Amino acid sequence: MMQSIRQLSKPLALTELVRFCMVGATTLALYVVLFVLLSQIAEDHFVPALSAGTAAALVSFILQRNWTFRSKATVQASLPKFLLIHGAAAALNALCVEFAAGTLGLPVYAALTFGAAVYGAFSYLAQKLWCFRP
Repeated sequence: MMQSIRQLSKPLALTELVRFCMVGATTLALYVVLFVLLSQIAEDHFVPALSAGTAAALVSFILQRNWTFRSKATVQASLPKFLLIHGAAAALNALCVEFAAGTLGLPVYAALTFGAAVYGAFSYLAQKLWCFRP
C-alpha cells in the first residue's frame, strides 16, 4: 500500500495525470454527444448515461493503456481489470447522474458534470494503482 502511495508522488505521475485528463476530455466529449443523442429516445437518464459511458470506456482503454500509462501489461491481463473498473465507474456515474438530475432536480448537464468527476477520480486511481500497474 505504501509503495502505491509513493507511486502517485513520482514526477512521472504528473505527466500521466495530464495525459489521463486529455484522454478524459476526449472521451468525455464522446460521452456527452452520445448521451445527448440517446436521451432523445430514452425515458430516463440511466440508460443513456450507461451506454455512452461504455462506448467512451472502450476508446479510453486504448488511449490510457498505450499513451497515458504506456503499460507493458498484456491486453489479456489489463482488459478484464479495465472493464471491471469502467463497469463499476459507469454504473456509479449513471447512479450519480440519475440522483443529481432525478432526485435533486439539477439540470442534466450539471448532473453529467458531477457524474463525470466521480467517474474520472475513481478511474484514475484504479487504473494507476491496479489495472496498468507495472
